[in-house]
Amino acid sequence: MELRKPRKNIPDRTVLQDLVALSHPTMFLPILAFLVAGTFMAPEVDLLRFILLVVGVSFGVILGAYRINAINDGGSVLSDKANMAIASLGLLVMVVALYFATVKWGWLVIIMGALGLFAIVVYNSTRVRIIHNSVVYGLCWGTFPVVLSYCFQTLSWPTPAVLTLGVLAGIFARAYTWNHGLKTCSVYALCRREKGEHTCHSNSIICDNRLVMPGRINAHANLRLRMDLWMAILLAIFIILHWR
Repeated sequence: MELRKPRKNIPDRTVLQDLVALSHPTMFLPILAFLVAGTFMAPEVDLLRFILLVVGVSFGVILGAYRINAINDGGSVLSDKANMAIASLGLLVMVVALYFATVKWGWLVIIMGALGLFAIVVYNSTRVRIIHNSVVYGLCWGTFPVVLSYCFQTLSWPTPAVLTLGVLAGIFARAYTWNHGLKTCSVYALCRREKGEHTCHSNSIICDNRLVMPGRINAHANLRLRMDLWMAILLAIFIILHWR
């Protein structure tokens, strides 16, 4: 059986290629799908709120959270200083969007924004197990996008249907990372988290066991991730068509 080996060096990438590669589209697109799903579960959709939501979350996650990960993990062609500058810009845009929304729509936005900032900043900055674990991961990247986007649209508390979809999205997010953990580790030789401890991002097969993986298992994981991604996208499309 063919075995895949872990990456030993950072690929030769331009700055733009680095920005695209570490935007992690396969990880962010399900989050975006859940934002859309939660938004269109609302009886009426306010376009301005939806645009603010997508802009704030996109900058906060792609340029904020994922750049924090790049600093913690390694694997970027950019310096830590450059990555921190990009992360600061992303978080600044998110905070400005949150401030505008709070001024325009009131105090409930502050609660939603605080939970969003927790998901983006605190979860990605700490390795404390009470915070950085699979349950909290499911809340941050599955449940919160559905529930908070609905609350932002309606400026009210979630309905039982929204909460149910939020739980489903949280389970999906947890399973999605499990499938990702079946892939060969791509940054082990460079990873700053791995210092003799099992601190890998993977929630399933952890660092030491992901060094050399059978190629078929890696291909299977990629197929599962693509199928999962399309399930999230089609769920969002279904909700748009059904609720509209």
